Formats: sequence, C-alpha cells, structure tokens
Amino acid sequence: MAKINTAGTIEFIENQLRSSLDSGKKEFWSQALKEAKRFEAMSEEQVKQESRQADKDLVLALWREKILDLSPEEREGEIRKERAKADKEWEEVIAGLGTQLIEGDNKRRQAEAEAEKKIIAKDSEELIENFKSFLGQKDLASLGVVMKRLALQGKFGELLNTYGYASDSIGAGEFANEILIGARIVAGEQALENLFYQQRVYAIFSEIGALAEGQNIWPLAFLVGRKGRAWYWLEEREHLLAVRHRIEKISAGEAVRTFGPRAYLREVPLSEENPALGVYTELAEEGKIILEIFGHDFLSYVANKEFNPLSAAALAEVADELEMAGILPALIAEIKSFGKN
Repeated sequence: MAKINTAGTIEFIENQLRSSLDSGKKEFWSQALKEAKRFEAMSEEQVKQESRQADKDLVLALWREKILDLSPEEREGEIRKERAKADKEWEEVIAGLGTQLIEGDNKRRQAEAEAEKKIIAKDSEELIENFKSFLGQKDLASLGVVMKRLALQGKFGELLNTYGYASDSIGAGEFANEILIGARIVAGEQALENLFYQQRVYAIFSEIGALAEGQNIWPLAFLVGRKGRAWYWLEEREHLLAVRHRIEKISAGEAVRTFGPRAYLREVPLSEENPALGVYTELAEEGKIILEIFGHDFLSYVANKEFNPLSAAALAEVADELEMAGILPALIAEIKSFGKN
C-alpha cells in the first residue's frame, strides 16, 4: 500500500512550533507533530478510517490556537458557546432517534442472549480473563454478558480494580468511557454510529447498577439515568442523591441485616499504572451517607452485637476516616469495640 504524503502538514506544524513562544502552544504543536509523523508512517488503507477525524482535529487545533490568545474571560465565553452548541446538537440528534434507540437496545439484548449460550466461565478470575479476550475482539455483546455475570456475583469491582479504577461510580464511569467507549467521539460525521455504541455501553451499565442496588453495593448503584429515550451517565451529585433517596426508604433493621462491607467501602488501586500492586480500602461517600442516616439507630444494634460482624470489622479498619467524616463518636466507639471481637 502507498504511504500517505503528509509533508505539507508536517512543514506547517513545524513552522507553528518554531514560531510559538508560549509554552502551552509549543506543547500543543509538539504533540501535533508527533501525530502527523505517525500518519506519515501509515499506509493508505490504515489511514482511511482516521483521515476524516484528522481534518476535524486540524479545525480543533486552530480553534485551540485561537483561544490561547484570548483573555480568561473571553476564553470562558468561547468554551461556553461550544458547549451550548454541542448540547443543542445532542438534543437534535436524540429527538429524532427514539425508535432507533429502542431497536438498538433490542438488538443488543438479542446479541447478549446468543453470547450467553457460548460463555461457560463462572469463576470471577476466568470471567476477567474472558473480558480481556472479548475486549481485544471488540465483542460488546460478550463483554456485556461477562460484566453482568461479575456484577451478579458482586465482583464487578474486581474488574474495575484490574484495570486501575476504583470500585465506585466514578471509577465505573471512567472505565466505561475510557476502556469500552475509548476514542469514539459522539460528534461529527461518525456521531450516529458512535452514539449508538455509547448507548449500548450505558444500557449495560444501567443493568450493572441495578444488580449492585439489589445487593446493597451502593458505590456501584445508580450509574446511569435517562433523558427521554437516551441513557446518560449520572453526575456524581446525581448518583449520591439517588443513593440517599433509596437508602432513606430502608429501615435501620433491614440495613443492619443486609448491608455488607461493600455497602460502605470502596477499593482503590495502589497504582493506576500498575494495578497488579493491589488495592487499599477506604470509606466511600455512600458509606458516609448510610452512617449519617442511621447513626443513632445503629448504636443499639452494634451495642447488642446485632450489627453485621463483617461490616463492623471492615468499618473498624477505617475508624480514622469515620472520625474525619464526622460520624457519631459513640457509634465509632461501639464499632471499634465490636470490630475487635
């Protein structure tokens, strides 16, 4: 295959790099030069799928060059204008796609039903190995089956940790957008295809969130919401409000019986770059909410040794974090005492 001739583009970028005095501009054009040289080494067939995106990237580059010369106030105005334009485009796209979104979801379910018959792994370690294989194959139906099996076992957090993400809603969102969706931008000429892909991913996570809710794993519950017929990822504030709203409907007695350690805690990788180093456990925001809601009610349950012993032991390990979060001191003392037994 013939190589792509990018000499003109490289010359243009090199000129920009030489003439830029601002450090921010130099860094940007330096990265652009690396990308242009990557294209130069590619064959015509290899670059076919990327050429349209490259044109859009150049437009974006010129826009970024423009806003670097603006004052902070002017720059913020430009960014707000672009965001408003993107929001309007999103609403217009969604408005005409209700039926297609429903059809796409039905096709996803059918594909997952077929994949379900072929995947025999049950153990979480085997399922995570399956996930890695299906990710390489870009087989979203099989990925969905594996992720939901892990969630059904209460082990979805292990998958997040394997890839360097925390086992909470923020980690799940980063995982969904970076590992599964990746560089698929919901904009431009590829908007429709990418939008449907994003919607399939978010639909899977709506089911993962429901499974987590059913198991009282609150850091991973209520991950996505719906506007019209389109899924969207909940902002952290929305997620926490949804968790609080649901927990407030549960009695203290039911919470004592059914809330295990993962209702209160999250696992965070020691190193995002090297997840194999393991994780550490810390009090999750959802755990703070639970203890704020039920603090006084839990006192008697803990004192009478009616509290979930695994939860008491796990919370005793993060007693310092409970104190920093302003949890009822008498409850912390009872948890520390119970957790030692």
